[in-house]
Amino acid sequence: MNRGWRAVAIGDCCLLHVTGLPSQMELLHAFPLSHSEEFGSSPFLVGSLKKGDDDPLPHVRVSEGVLGPDDTLFFASDALSAWLLRRAEKGEPAWDAISPLACRPRRTSKRW
Repeated sequence: MNRGWRAVAIGDCCLLHVTGLPSQMELLHAFPLSHSEEFGSSPFLVGSLKKGDDDPLPHVRVSEGVLGPDDTLFFASDALSAWLLRRAEKGEPAWDAISPLACRPRRTSKRW
């Protein structure tokens, strides 16, 4: 089974590749921005109407990797990505807060 991934990006939403169990996850790769201070207020965006100076090709970024057995990929908005990266940089990672395992609904005694 191929566990490789490839991502193409324009803008500042991020793909975050983390490894480990939810309570011990650590960041392996963030793309296209990898540090919280890289986020700004005016990233290049692709609009719905083409303008003469809107050439997206110089702004396209490509990255790829391979998923290990305990790896997870998260796709996050710019604000969430900046917050997650800031927390990881401070040594206070918050991966478990957004992990699919942490977000599962709790079981109740009632059945639907």
